Amino acid sequence: MPMTLTVCHDAGGAEVIAAWCKAHPEEGPFLHVATGPAVERFAKRGLETVAPDFGLLDGRISRVIAAPGWNSLTEFEFIRVARKHGIRTIVYLDHWVNYRLRFGHPREGWEQNLPDEFWVGDDVAFSIAQKEFSGMPVTLVPNEYMREVARTFADIQSKIKEESDLVLFLSEPLSVPTTIFGDFEDVSFDEYQILEGLIGRLRDTKYRLLVRLHPSESKDKYAKFGVRISDEPELLADIARARVVVGMSTVALAHAAACGKAVWSVWPDLDRNIPPLPVPGIRTVSRAEEIALP
Repeated sequence: MPMTLTVCHDAGGAEVIAAWCKAHPEEGPFLHVATGPAVERFAKRGLETVAPDFGLLDGRISRVIAAPGWNSLTEFEFIRVARKHGIRTIVYLDHWVNYRLRFGHPREGWEQNLPDEFWVGDDVAFSIAQKEFSGMPVTLVPNEYMREVARTFADIQSKIKEESDLVLFLSEPLSVPTTIFGDFEDVSFDEYQILEGLIGRLRDTKYRLLVRLHPSESKDKYAKFGVRISDEPELLADIARARVVVGMSTVALAHAAACGKAVWSVWPDLDRNIPPLPVPGIRTVSRAEEIALP
């Protein structure tokens, strides 16, 4: 029977792919290639993974589904090799920004990293992908991870009480290259400036600040600010505790919005860029000082 091979490294894309595979066993059988944070994302759903090996792309495999992130070339390597073998390739886009940048655009030969088809999880992403990759097949495939988030949060919320004075900051590394190709996001600010502004916004208020680091960030990243860093392994547990959730463009803000939290995206470049997260429930401001606290 033809098999589907999935390949992931980054946590975000792995959550989406693993959730889809778990929800749709009829689309299998599957062979899961995973490295880095992706291994745990598959394991927690009872899905076994194997290490990368191009020899896996044999006659058993009919398609490859990947979720390229910012920290690995493995997905692109599998896409290129699979296409040489005549195996159909699919990439699930799990965000709403920097679509072409993540494939190496505008470098020469960046098109070699493209798959045969794109999957997206909502109508907004569908429109963006059609515009960014004109003429390429784009398919709307509901994001099963977002459905998991809703179910899991309902259970967590029944066990963890919201703290009415807690603001959760969801960090992300804007100050370092955001693609494996060494590209920086085209913004005029970084996460340190946003956090500093948020600290100022909360000064002389009743609110306490909790910072949740991105999986790629070090524990001492914000040591100079003296802020409390979360050691909670479960993102949704931190979201459950918080009254307000603040960030920049991390997809975790969309999760917080889906959980019914007051969510703010601070994005100083609104004068030259569209809001990075066109998601219902996320309010976007250009400065932390503009956040309206409950």
